[in-house]
Amino acid sequence: MKVIQIRLEDFRNYTFQEIPLGPGLHVFEGRNAQGKTALLEAIYLAATARSFRTNKESDLIRWGQPQGGLHLEMERDSGKNRQLTMRWQSQPPQRSICLQEQPIRKLSQFLSELPLALFTPDDLELVQGGPEQRRGYLDLLLCKLYPAYLENLGRYQKVLRQKAALLKQQRAPSSPEMDSWDTLLIQFGQPIIEARLQLCQQVQPMLGRLYACLSGEADPLLLSYQPSCLGQQLPAALQRARPDEIRRHACLVGPHRDEVQFSLGEAVVRRFGSQGQRRTLALALRLAQAEILLEIGRERPVVLLDDCFSELDPGRQARLLDWLEQASQVLITTATPLQLRQSHRHYLVDQGRVSC
Repeated sequence: MKVIQIRLEDFRNYTFQEIPLGPGLHVFEGRNAQGKTALLEAIYLAATARSFRTNKESDLIRWGQPQGGLHLEMERDSGKNRQLTMRWQSQPPQRSICLQEQPIRKLSQFLSELPLALFTPDDLELVQGGPEQRRGYLDLLLCKLYPAYLENLGRYQKVLRQKAALLKQQRAPSSPEMDSWDTLLIQFGQPIIEARLQLCQQVQPMLGRLYACLSGEADPLLLSYQPSCLGQQLPAALQRARPDEIRRHACLVGPHRDEVQFSLGEAVVRRFGSQGQRRTLALALRLAQAEILLEIGRERPVVLLDDCFSELDPGRQARLLDWLEQASQVLITTATPLQLRQSHRHYLVDQGRVSC
């Protein structure tokens, strides 16, 4: 998949901008707060319907304007063209999405349209942050690969909220009440656990190879999924945890409490890894995401890298560029000049304007 053109209208600090793109590597250079990251944000929005920078969609509209939007023209590996348009209105708050000029009603209808892998400086939290960051990495990838996973995950989260509300009541819930919610948690939660476990097994060899390639280190990288069931089946774990859940007024067992752990040899990276190792692992996770999208989805993803070179030493930078040469389409932002190759496309970004 490739983005062949992006058009922004009153989006962030862009009044109007059309940017034709092609295959290969594109570098967008400019000072901070000029609009570099907004370009990646627009493509990410078109792939996921959400921003990696804000939860308020009104922030996407250029200051003082009543509405804004973006339009992407894309080309599949088969040569088939696709068009996607998103628009936002400030008052009343409203969003519309059209694919091939047809309105989209459900996110699952288009989440698999644009396979994409994004790296930002905040991705360091994938390694050193809480387990919800790592679960989110698996869930987003599974939603891109299997639209039905998104619907099942939504049902699980709804049931979880309802059970949590029951547990927070002053009175102790009765066994029939708890049984009914636990039955639904098992129905929707077990497929989540199984899908995550299977994905981890598929990602493990790719991630280990990519980490070794980027870092130049010999220690093998291991990825392990650790369910909160602790070796039990989910029904038995829920039954055993019930007294503690009632006492603590919280849902203690299920895929919402599972962990994903990375180890180099015997050392857990989150606890004992250096800053360079953690950053390299975070980057390898995003590149592994790109490879798994290709392997399972049979469509080469677009790779977005936001300011990823500034914290890498020259050796890691060179190894990363070597890997990126294999990708179908890559968009990089940087505040400092990079050692570009003749095949790379170079753009300057200044005050919401992009020039070659």
